[in-house]
Amino acid sequence: AAHKTLPMGTVVRVTDRSNGKSVMVCVTDRGPYVRGRIIDLSWAAAQKLDLDSRGVCNVKLEVISDETGKPLNSDHAYYIRYQMGEEMEEMGPYYAFADAAAMHEALRQAHPDAELILGEAR
Repeated sequence: AAHKTLPMGTVVRVTDRSNGKSVMVCVTDRGPYVRGRIIDLSWAAAQKLDLDSRGVCNVKLEVISDETGKPLNSDHAYYIRYQMGEEMEEMGPYYAFADAAAMHEALRQAHPDAELILGEAR
C-alpha cells in the first residue's frame, strides 16, 4: 500500500465501509497523490475488497503494527488460516508481519484460499 505519512513497514487493516470486507497491507510506498484519497492499494489487496468494478471506496484504516511489522497490541500475533479437507487449520503465531507474509505466500501454492489474519497470541 501507499500512504503519505505512515512509516514504511507499518501494517494497516483496510476495511471497505460499504461491504465490511477487510485486508491487511504493509506500507511500502508514498502516495496517493490524488486529492481526497488516503491510501492506495495493490491490485491484489483491492481484489480482496471487491474493488474490481468500483476502483475507489470509503474505507476505515486501523494501524495494526509499528514500522517493524510487530503488532501494536502485545497480545496479538499473525496467523495463516487455510482449509485442509474438512478442517480449518492455522499456522503461527508469527510476531513479525514479514515472516507471516512469506509463509502465507509459500502456503498459497497449495492452498490458494489461505488468508493472513491477526489474532490473540497463544
